[in-house]
Amino acid sequence: MRWLVLPVLASAFGVIAATVLAGRPGLLISLSLVAGVPLFVVFAELFRAPHPPAAASGQPADDGWQTFHDIAAELGWAKVSRRHFDRTPRRILQRVAAAALDDRAGIDFYSARDRDRAIALIGPELWPLLDPQRPASSDSDTRGVDPRTIDRLLTRLESL
Repeated sequence: MRWLVLPVLASAFGVIAATVLAGRPGLLISLSLVAGVPLFVVFAELFRAPHPPAAASGQPADDGWQTFHDIAAELGWAKVSRRHFDRTPRRILQRVAAAALDDRAGIDFYSARDRDRAIALIGPELWPLLDPQRPASSDSDTRGVDPRTIDRLLTRLESL
């Protein structure tokens, strides 16, 4: 209801100003305009084309994957500290690695049985960044992961 205060005050001020400036004709014209605006809005809503349902709008269903902008924002935090990297960017990269290894090599990223093959494909120098058995760090003082290292990791995953 608070949203209505400003339009009502503006309308009242307009009617008063039109009456002062143009007398009785100004009053009639301004009152007609004030009465006409809500009618216009009602008719516009009545004859507006209906919105398609969300499922038919062409938008993909939310499957839990983030948008590119969300991922880019999270990866920006990776360089701040090890805690910041492990909080979200690491989990995003683990999901990407799990999907790439499963799709391209039939390897279960989280399985102890496939661990050695996953290390070999990702690379022993990059594996510690993604290792699902490594607990998340709570250290905000240790430097995070360099963007060049993340780029190397993503390049490796793309080449699988």
